[in-house]
Amino acid sequence: MKHKFPFIVTLIALALYIYQIGAAPLWYDESGTAWMAELSPERLLAATAADTHPPLYLLIVAGIERVAGAAPTTLRLFSALCIVATLWVMWAISVEIGLSERARRWGLLLLAVCPWHLHYAQEARMYGLFELEIALAVWALLRRQWWAVVLAGGAAFYTHNYALIYWPVLGLWALAREALLPAIPFPGKYPPVVEAPRAQLDHLCIAFALPVVVYLPWAWVLAGQMRAVAAGYWILPVSPGSVTYTLLTWLFAFTLPQWMQPVAAMLVAGLLLWLCINVGRARQQLPLAWLVLAPLTLVVLASVAWKPILLFRGFAPSVPFLFLWLAWALDRLDRPRLIYAALLLAPALVGTALGHYLWNVDFKGATINYADDVAAQWRYGDVMIHANEGTLMELHQSAIGAHFQFILPRCDSPNIGALSFATQNAMGIRALDPETLRWERAWFVWAWPPTVTQCEVNRAQAFLASHPHTLVYAIRNDEFVAANIYLVQR
Repeated sequence: MKHKFPFIVTLIALALYIYQIGAAPLWYDESGTAWMAELSPERLLAATAADTHPPLYLLIVAGIERVAGAAPTTLRLFSALCIVATLWVMWAISVEIGLSERARRWGLLLLAVCPWHLHYAQEARMYGLFELEIALAVWALLRRQWWAVVLAGGAAFYTHNYALIYWPVLGLWALAREALLPAIPFPGKYPPVVEAPRAQLDHLCIAFALPVVVYLPWAWVLAGQMRAVAAGYWILPVSPGSVTYTLLTWLFAFTLPQWMQPVAAMLVAGLLLWLCINVGRARQQLPLAWLVLAPLTLVVLASVAWKPILLFRGFAPSVPFLFLWLAWALDRLDRPRLIYAALLLAPALVGTALGHYLWNVDFKGATINYADDVAAQWRYGDVMIHANEGTLMELHQSAIGAHFQFILPRCDSPNIGALSFATQNAMGIRALDPETLRWERAWFVWAWPPTVTQCEVNRAQAFLASHPHTLVYAIRNDEFVAANIYLVQR
């Protein structure tokens, strides 16, 4: 029997992902993507090697940027296409593991409209690509397409460091599927085994070893990245709150109205408890539960035993399997219970989806909203000085991007979570003493998040104290960050 992919869902997903895709300006992380992508391959690799991510996604975006430009829509479209492709792969996986027609269709629809996908389909970062690669690896394992496992795994290692978490999780699952198949009712159809079980296990081991071998050159770079990150480590220790927040983002992303968040947190806890109980009643769902919960468990254990590495964004590959697991569990309910479950989930999902389009623009790139006004007031000989590279990166692609911009002299160490000095140098970010330059007016952009160093605060205050200045724009002042633009006279 052929299982036709419902193309209408693809059209719905594309419409949702493309709608307002370029409305929000590039925020800090996306600005880093745009800037690094415009570098030569050598400088791009140098900038990435001194940062915290592997280079594959940036190399792909660099090719796109050279062909189609660096507009927000252009840079984000690749992520949208990756997530649409993930929908196709997850449909194929749902067929392989034997989901009913109704469960497959509901699962696909949930994946298409889930808030996580709405957000990351419109973000110029590597999470959509990483999600696609892990989904392809799972599909290839189900089909015993070992060459595809190697390609997907190798690409994942060079896309995100969390591949180091997902690869052993997938390996244990695949090993159990091949070695324990007679004892555990793994779901789905299985290609006929035409070789001895030992030969299958040999192929499995080779398929999982080759991506690791291919990754070894970058593993040496990763060791250096970890040493650099340790100098300004910013990931907080694992706590019940951080784990709850991670789970909350999987279902509802980031634009859930604040008044709904406590209810949503309780809903997430109850939902996961119900899904785990459901696994006890239908062990065929165990592999999906493993793919969802095992990476999170491994990260929590590593964070407790070693150092905190819990970052919710890195779990992008778990999200589609969570919604597929949810669709499978919902398919087992009778009509009254299904209606009850829908009434519990729908308000938060709909509220978050609407919030994405209503508020997402306000969450990104606050500084760039003032670029046109500053450009209109720009005079010949003006300069723009930044307290740190964050606002410089946001304004790099703006109306004043072509004007002379630099940052104050660097302190002994960067802000916690900021780009390393080596990455800044590879990107061409200039740190200069304003007193050594000729200028009459300077636009001084000072943003100070909670992670800023006291040294930077002192230097910014000293610069303002040494010259007459006027506060022109008070951009933001809340519990997370404050930012102002001053016009400084000389």
